[in-house]
Amino acid sequence: MATNKVSKKDLGQMLAEKYDLSKKQGIEMVDWLFEEIKDQVKRRVEVTLKDFGKFKIRESKARMGINPLTKEAISIPAKKKVKFYPAKAVKELI
Repeated sequence: MATNKVSKKDLGQMLAEKYDLSKKQGIEMVDWLFEEIKDQVKRRVEVTLKDFGKFKIRESKARMGINPLTKEAISIPAKKKVKFYPAKAVKELI
């Protein structure tokens, strides 16, 4: 079963067509947007895109786990993750 995918390049081309830009300009704008989101997340800033969703930093606590191969107890360190929370409008599309 084939899946439909949209790449950054595809988004850039769609943006270029909609706003009468060159494909290169459209792709550069999409690249800029993603770089800006990454930069804000790196600074620990929550990024909220109205009617789309938000990117938040989520911290997981240190915990004990089990190595599935050896069945030994292992310590899993605390870490930070980027979590995307879709907006209600996006959730309702599915």
